[in-house]
Amino acid sequence: MIHEDFFANAMGVFIRYGFRKTSMDDIATAVGLSRQAIYNRFGNKDALFTAVVDAAVQKYYRNASVALKDNSRPLRQRLLEASMCSAGEYIEALRSSPHSYEVIALTNAEAGELADTLREEFNHFAAELLLNENVFIDTAAARDALFVIETASNGLLHKAKTLQEYHDGMETVIRTVVPGTPKTQLTE
Repeated sequence: MIHEDFFANAMGVFIRYGFRKTSMDDIATAVGLSRQAIYNRFGNKDALFTAVVDAAVQKYYRNASVALKDNSRPLRQRLLEASMCSAGEYIEALRSSPHSYEVIALTNAEAGELADTLREEFNHFAAELLLNENVFIDTAAARDALFVIETASNGLLHKAKTLQEYHDGMETVIRTVVPGTPKTQLTE
């Protein structure tokens, strides 16, 4: 069985060298397996990259969902932590790599249907959470807020030079988009 570290280490190699310049020997060295073992499991570099991207997408949405479910912390803090899962361990490596645009473009292309499905499930769950905690009174407003948060996150992932800069930007976005106290209905 392939462990999560395998995929994280492989992604680190793709970020460092870019997809085109990464060799299976580079991957084998980074993950501690033989090149042949990797070929036997994945077949080729394209299939390996797809598996690496799928693992990263699944890890993001799994960790983001866990962050949102932690009712021991304020909602804004949970939303920020969920957003931080998308930046995760790769943002600083991407910023220091001359191959970051290639890797980001290929990752976005590969993520495809899996990312769309998981994003929709996550947004449904997050919108329900915003409604259940009385932050918004209708689903459309909750989904609009989540759209703004996701769009800002994507922009900051491209703009922020450090994980701290991404964090600070997302903190501002969430503070601006999500009301600080639950909305209440006017009583007559």
